[in-house]
Amino acid sequence: MYEPHFDRAFWLRDVDACLRFIKRQGEDGRKANLKNLDESLSLTHLSISCVGLLAVSMYSEKHESQLFPVNWLDESGRPNANHVLQCMLAQLANYSLSAALSLEMGLDNPARALCRVISELSEQVLVLTYSRDDFQSYIKNDDEKSSTAIWYTLFAKGKLNKRLNEIEAKLGFDAETRSYMSSMRRSNYEFYSQAVHHSYIANMVGAQVSKFGGSNLRLGVFGGENSTTEATVNYLNFSLWFFLVCFFAILDKHHGLHPQHPKDSFWMEAFMLYFCVKETFLLTNIADFVRNRDAKRRTV
Repeated sequence: MYEPHFDRAFWLRDVDACLRFIKRQGEDGRKANLKNLDESLSLTHLSISCVGLLAVSMYSEKHESQLFPVNWLDESGRPNANHVLQCMLAQLANYSLSAALSLEMGLDNPARALCRVISELSEQVLVLTYSRDDFQSYIKNDDEKSSTAIWYTLFAKGKLNKRLNEIEAKLGFDAETRSYMSSMRRSNYEFYSQAVHHSYIANMVGAQVSKFGGSNLRLGVFGGENSTTEATVNYLNFSLWFFLVCFFAILDKHHGLHPQHPKDSFWMEAFMLYFCVKETFLLTNIADFVRNRDAKRRTV
């Protein structure tokens, strides 16, 4: 139907030229995003690297190098909690990297959908790592139907948020901070779920981009320079920071677990990166965190 409109035959070089133009647009946008989000994205990649090194270090064929006892979940040693956590941490690192790369390209709405997945996965890891009973229930699913049933039993309808609130109390979070964190989790869950479920608002607003420094909205096909990514990067950084702080605290304070051979694999490097993530996040974000928490307290 379109052939009559061509004034000449088109060649592969024409297709290549079209693809090069699209790629160039993406590269220009990525440069602008990296320039404006340099510090925030550096923290993101630092956190992702830490999670990835934890995944690599969590499981070893040598039983003496494993963190949790081999039979922690089942007397048979199958499945091995260390191996299950390794796979979950690998998923968390990969989802986070996908979100970071999307944000670099200015693909904010897809990154928001990934952040919703990252938030839920990281929180599930914390709950399962904390509770052997929950972990044992989690591994009983072996098909789609049982997986769905167990998910509803352990995590659905606010159960995940409630369990995290209980864990925070055990780890020493004060009541005011726990209340703020619980409220923030609920609101963020609702907000980022809009991108996952393709709501009208998410589709309409998420399709637009604006340049840093203020500009009119324009259609953001293939991403590009996009100032709306800043809030999403900050949320991703918060999610990963919160996960790492609680994950190490659960291992140390709740289980009293420490690597027997920390120089094996990448435990030392993971500890080093965790320290950097924890301190950097606090230095750059704690003032905003306290201000938001206090503002919420004044409205109650």
